[in-house]
Amino acid sequence: MMTIFSDNSETAWSIYHKIIKDVTGGDESPVVVLPTAIATRAEWDSTSAEYNAFLQQDFANAMPEWRSLYTRSPGRNIGDEYEAFLDRLSKKNIEETERPNQERLKELDEVRRDARINLRKLDKEIIEEWRVYVKETPEGEQLPRNRWEQELGYSADRAGYQQELQIAEGAYFLEVTSAGGRLAEIGRAIAAKGATEAKIALPSSKEPFILNKTNTWESYYTTQILGDINQFKSERVEQTFTVNESQETSTTYTSRWSGGASFQWFSFFGAGGSVDNVSKQESWEKDTLEVQITFGNLAKIPIRRGQWFKGGLVREFLTDIDKEFWGSRGRLNLIPTELLLAHSISLDIKTSEEARDYAYEHHRRSGNAGFRVGPFRFGGSGGSTSTSETTTVEKTTTGLQVKDTSGRAAVLAVICERPADLLPGGVPPAPFFMTRNRLTTEAAAFALEAGEEEKYIEFWHQMMKEASQELALDAVEL
Repeated sequence: MMTIFSDNSETAWSIYHKIIKDVTGGDESPVVVLPTAIATRAEWDSTSAEYNAFLQQDFANAMPEWRSLYTRSPGRNIGDEYEAFLDRLSKKNIEETERPNQERLKELDEVRRDARINLRKLDKEIIEEWRVYVKETPEGEQLPRNRWEQELGYSADRAGYQQELQIAEGAYFLEVTSAGGRLAEIGRAIAAKGATEAKIALPSSKEPFILNKTNTWESYYTTQILGDINQFKSERVEQTFTVNESQETSTTYTSRWSGGASFQWFSFFGAGGSVDNVSKQESWEKDTLEVQITFGNLAKIPIRRGQWFKGGLVREFLTDIDKEFWGSRGRLNLIPTELLLAHSISLDIKTSEEARDYAYEHHRRSGNAGFRVGPFRFGGSGGSTSTSETTTVEKTTTGLQVKDTSGRAAVLAVICERPADLLPGGVPPAPFFMTRNRLTTEAAAFALEAGEEEKYIEFWHQMMKEASQELALDAVEL
């Protein structure tokens, strides 16, 4: 018998998307609600306020992938993408100005960017070398950082690059200020992002050699996830939602992502391990009729960035640069503004005795391998909702009950602003080179993140096959 959880569970995911969307208040343009593909723990509840601040900015400033479920885009962050926006904006407006100092503006714009790149490369090299030195040198033999930098010549190099950048940015700011109008406003935004107070030094690890050594900390753009997470975890206002065939599906789960996204057609259930587990998983999907989800508490939490980020400027100058910048393959295409948190997650799964016994035994015998129900991952490696030690699995007369007993909060959704929705004509279409291989690549990445190694291998082989086909087609076209 086919159920909403069969055939890769697209209907079940769509129902869950509607539940999350309704809880957050909807997704009227330009807002998009991205339920997390894996409801990972909100880790910023440690005993170190500084480390918590690092984790908050790290999560809040991660760029999401362009898709209907939230996953982080590797290597991308809001600070870099916003900077790319300002750079393009400056260049475009300088090219279009009719002021007599246009050539001077072009020169200064290029010089300031080059100076910034040089300083950042040096800073990255210094912090990496310093961390190695601190880790490998006995504490009693370590030089103070300023002396260490002086002896290796880093201090002089940094001072030179800093002076170069200050001169370049100062000259640039004077020229754009004298130009006035839009250029002056762009100049103020660039100055705000480059200001000393735009960043704060934070530890990127709980390892003692970093956490307890402030001179190993790197600087990050000031960003907060507001609210007291410990108070949130102490409050209990239960809400229960049901995923079954009688529930409405979301009208925007796929429709708002036609511009090049890969849709989440992955199963609602997953268990890492052997090929036999994959077969059992398919039976689990076919035999399950309903999943009831209870949250001990839910709350929508705002993200607040410092004065370095000007959201109003993004909206004001949206059409000044190519629309592809905001599209599926663009840069600053999704801007997280809020999170939906939950704690004390409990699932009641209505399924067959065979599926119930399989899931129960899988957890009992292979707790470390983990399993997944929708976005909730229990045990396993990498990001998860709860560890195997803080997960209880019990048989019921109708199936199975799974509970997270960790007391930790988890992120259920990331609410974003999508600037492309404000463009005349809406979201630009995907580039012509958005091929099947691109979609399959994203599918493979999602499967790996979800802990479904067998699916990842399957997608990998498919990617290789599609790549060969596309190379052959390219050869024919040439």
